[in-house]
Amino acid sequence: MNTLPPYPQARLLRADATSVVVTWSFMALAALLWWISAFMLPVLEGATRLALWGMFLAGGVHVVLALLHRCPGCGKHPTIQGFKAPHPASLSQSRAAGWAGVVTSVVRRKRFACIHCGAGYAV
Repeated sequence: MNTLPPYPQARLLRADATSVVVTWSFMALAALLWWISAFMLPVLEGATRLALWGMFLAGGVHVVLALLHRCPGCGKHPTIQGFKAPHPASLSQSRAAGWAGVVTSVVRRKRFACIHCGAGYAV
């Protein structure tokens, strides 16, 4: 059995991935509340604003956490993607490509492959 080396900053990466999932959840909630407040219940406009603020706050937490951990193999941030295509070894980890694939792989499978160098780690 091929075991992956442990990621040295696993707690930071798990917190980062969780903050992304929270951001996505607030985004979906804000879209749903906006639709409901626009067409059915205008009373929910305040809840829509609150969901948007939650989304921006969780997104800010993600940005800070993403800058705090680096891949030991290449020294780059696994959840920050530039304009360069992801490493081919990282494309098979999830149906989502790039940094979203890292997030879903960390949350669902507790492992990931760096999008910059392709090195695999257990979280």
